[in-house]
Amino acid sequence: GAAAAAGWMVATNARGAARAAMYDDKKVNVAPGVAPGSALAKYLPQIDAGLDTLLELQREWAAKTEALDGDVVRRYLGTVGVKSPLFGVRKAFEGAWRALANIPSTPDDTLEEVNETYNKVLDGISAIDFQLYSVNFTELRPTKEKLIDQGKAALDSTIDLYRGLVATLHEADVTK
Repeated sequence: GAAAAAGWMVATNARGAARAAMYDDKKVNVAPGVAPGSALAKYLPQIDAGLDTLLELQREWAAKTEALDGDVVRRYLGTVGVKSPLFGVRKAFEGAWRALANIPSTPDDTLEEVNETYNKVLDGISAIDFQLYSVNFTELRPTKEKLIDQGKAALDSTIDLYRGLVATLHEADVTK
């Protein structure tokens, strides 16, 4: 919806600026004297930790949801509290995308794929959050269980997308 369109506009504008910078001596959003690949590398630890957090949540889903308290899961997602690596992960995704856009050899289709995928991951996290937030506001156990099942399905599909995104970003990291 509107959030995806706004993300696309931000990404398109940043990409245009990054591509324009290819014809200039300085790079967009990269400190002087710093290789573009190292700018990408600075975002990877939070992005990787976010995937690890979702994988841990997936492994422990039954235990984390047995009390029917959606906030337990939402803490993993970074939507309750600030300790999860997923808290603020949008900024890490956007920073990684900008850094990737500043690597002149990055193909446009890779930039588009990364942009689309990180927005789908964020949408997936929002979907999980919505289902588990809703658990807290219903009284009927069968309804709570259905919402938890829907949250788990959203988690599983989000992890698949997130894995692909992480692989693409690591392949593009020229600092290895």
